[in-house]
Amino acid sequence: MRDKVILNEKDALFYAVDWGRTKGLVAKESAACSDKVQVRITEYLPGYVHKLHVHPAQDEIIFVLEGKGASETVSGKKEIGLAMWCWFRPESNTPPITRIQK
Repeated sequence: MRDKVILNEKDALFYAVDWGRTKGLVAKESAACSDKVQVRITEYLPGYVHKLHVHPAQDEIIFVLEGKGASETVSGKKEIGLAMWCWFRPESNTPPITRIQK
């Protein structure tokens, strides 16, 4: 059994990614590492649009802390904003496109 890990969000450091910057709270690079779940804070560049993609072995949940944007799949587009979330399941095989605006 693992010891309990208490992590302050401020202790996790941001690093650059193509779409802005991200940091892992529960991730491979954090003290709170898990094989089953990842929790990240990601700041998207204004107007950035992801390419269509899927994560075949994992669900993806996006929860908006600030700003607004749109999540778009082959089924259509939904506006998302503060305190809204979207969930993509790999078995749906419907890749999301996420546009974030500040």
